Amino acid sequence: MVRTYNARDDLKDSREFSFGDIWKLRDELITLLPTDRIDGKRKLYPSRTVVVVQNCLENNDEESLIIEVAPLTTTTRFLQKFDVLLHPNEGEKERDNVKEECMAQIHLSQPMLKKDMYEKVGEISTEKKEEIAAIKLNLLGIDIDNLE
Repeated sequence: MVRTYNARDDLKDSREFSFGDIWKLRDELITLLPTDRIDGKRKLYPSRTVVVVQNCLENNDEESLIIEVAPLTTTTRFLQKFDVLLHPNEGEKERDNVKEECMAQIHLSQPMLKKDMYEKVGEISTEKKEEIAAIKLNLLGIDIDNLE
């Protein structure tokens, strides 16, 4: 069951949130289209990991209650143009702080209450942060490869 709060002030959150952080929250709070629109298609889990895809001063402002996140999924066989493949660390080679290969679904980015994110579990690599930033610009119609 999703937690409710008594007042707007209860939603304030003084924790720090950074672009590329991986957090856990209740799976039922995330919308996964089009899967959610197909009867019986989605299995809800107790939690889902998400990556913070917002990078601005509001990330660490307790008066700003909402942050933009993208859901992660280990179902990578449907990888598309606006998804970012994340890889676990290999030996001493630092990659993304994920337990198994997964993808960030950037086109499914959505607002989330900071207060609902209950556990920080890692951070993705700088390379993947740059890939997410490029995708977000591309979704706005800005192609950084063709900027002059």
